Amino acid sequence: MRAQRSAVMLLIHVALNIKSELEEKLRSEQGLFLSDTRALSLLTSGQLRMSDLARGLGLSAGGATKVVGRLEEMGLLAREPDSDDRRATRVGLTDSGRDALKAAAALIDGTLAGGNHDFISEREAEQLVQLLTSVWPRGTSAH
Repeated sequence: MRAQRSAVMLLIHVALNIKSELEEKLRSEQGLFLSDTRALSLLTSGQLRMSDLARGLGLSAGGATKVVGRLEEMGLLAREPDSDDRRATRVGLTDSGRDALKAAAALIDGTLAGGNHDFISEREAEQLVQLLTSVWPRGTSAH
């Protein structure tokens, strides 16, 4: 258990530091949060019901509604009634949303390629993704 605790604590520390740096850049340069880029990313394959998007984001329905509302105001997402279920709403990317996601991905890639983040090779990153996916398979589609 001691090694597991150490691994988890180190993972959290690294993740929080990287998250902080990425969020600062995204907010200042694009007005986006990381959760926004995650939402946009989840929608690249097509529309999702709000409930499925919330699950993918690991948020409550109310939390997902806030994210979607903010992105809709920015013109990055559009909501429409679900044709199969009148009670449900579907959410999809707009062209501006696709452009914003591409710009965010480029900003994230540029940030990770420079500075303190060049500590892991592409091969090691792929191995880490496989390992983390095997222990935490929920919500693992890439950004």
